[in-house]
Amino acid sequence: MPREEVIRVLEQLVREGFISNGFCTGYRLFPLQAQEKEALKIAIDDIKKRIPTEPDWEGDGYDPDGNFIWDTWICPTCGERYEVDYDNHDYCPKCGQAILRGGR
Repeated sequence: MPREEVIRVLEQLVREGFISNGFCTGYRLFPLQAQEKEALKIAIDDIKKRIPTEPDWEGDGYDPDGNFIWDTWICPTCGERYEVDYDNHDYCPKCGQAILRGGR
């Protein structure tokens, strides 16, 4: 099952606040407790962070040929800033968000 589908199902559980026991004859709904909802939200956030995401880019100048220089990439989840030339990470060191490499 793709991660996006897992996220959709888990978010629906949180919204509806019930889970069913599909193993019995007929479905019976059980309300989720606050700690179960919180655990689902944490799981959703963790799964989302595993999906590589394009960082935001920032630059402040041009090279001698007139090309714009991107010198900072910014984590799309936590907003932490990193130097393009020195901080080449697959994951944000601060929050763990998977970063889509390639860049500008």
